[in-house]
Amino acid sequence: MKTSRRVIQWAGLVALVALGAWYVTGHAGELRQIRAFQPAYLAPLIGVHLAALALNGWMNRKLVAELGPRLRVVEWYGLAAVNALANYLPLPQAGAAVRGAYLKRLHGLSYRHYAATVLFTYVLTFVLIGLVGLLGLAYVQAHGGRISPWLWVVFVGMASLALLLVPGVTRLVPTGRWLGAFIEGYRALGSAGTIAQIVFWKLTLIAVNATGLWLAYRSIGRPAPWAGALLVSLTATASGVANVTPGNAGTAEAAAWVCARWVGSDADLAVTVYLVYRLTAALVIFSLGPVFVIVLNSRLGSGDVGRASPAREPQFQPTPDEPASEA
Repeated sequence: MKTSRRVIQWAGLVALVALGAWYVTGHAGELRQIRAFQPAYLAPLIGVHLAALALNGWMNRKLVAELGPRLRVVEWYGLAAVNALANYLPLPQAGAAVRGAYLKRLHGLSYRHYAATVLFTYVLTFVLIGLVGLLGLAYVQAHGGRISPWLWVVFVGMASLALLLVPGVTRLVPTGRWLGAFIEGYRALGSAGTIAQIVFWKLTLIAVNATGLWLAYRSIGRPAPWAGALLVSLTATASGVANVTPGNAGTAEAAAWVCARWVGSDADLAVTVYLVYRLTAALVIFSLGPVFVIVLNSRLGSGDVGRASPAREPQFQPTPDEPASEA
């Protein structure tokens, strides 16, 4: 099973690289628009990427705190930067794996509980992308835009994952030895207060990313409506679940191309703009990532292991059909 999965991953990687090479060869003219980049936009774009790292780190801090560990600023921001850097490795979800290994070794957070935070984040992200995407489509259509029905289907599908956030849905999953701790961790994150806080910060992050793409359009002298940048940003972000290429390169651009085409915009321009956005993001990630790798690695080697805030077992309020002894 593991071998076949690797074959599929590498086959997908090769296919995307080939597709990317074909696209670059046939669209060199459009891609040359990157040379029109206006340096005045560099600082605002860097600010967007720094803010995005902070928001990702803060949300991770909040979710991890629900399971016990209290992360310091250097940890939650540093882990966000290292996570982004590790995602440029040719390994699916390498960033999440690195973050989980750090939390396990320094804070004692089990991999199953940590996996619950990752799944919870993915589910909530997809739900919000779906809901915000539907609002964006409605706005574009109300202002005369022509939208492919397929884009409505995509966003409705993501929004429907909200069913996984309904209290008690985890009781439908068999909790054997392996899944027990994972499901317990997922339940611990499903409180209304936790969801409300993460929703707020996720919506803020969505707005920040959309603003970054909106700035990228303007940086090459091809301004676009913020709503259009929002839709392209949402689809590119959703494509990150695959992450079969380093930094999701190629996949995100393909998603941007498809989205722009389905809303009647310039699809080739969307790819060029997303490359501008990616290059400025890489500038931040490859500057901060190695620094925080050194900083966090020094914490692991300084003797702090085992003395950091320990993870605790999730505590649950029993429901009428769920005795406290089973929590």
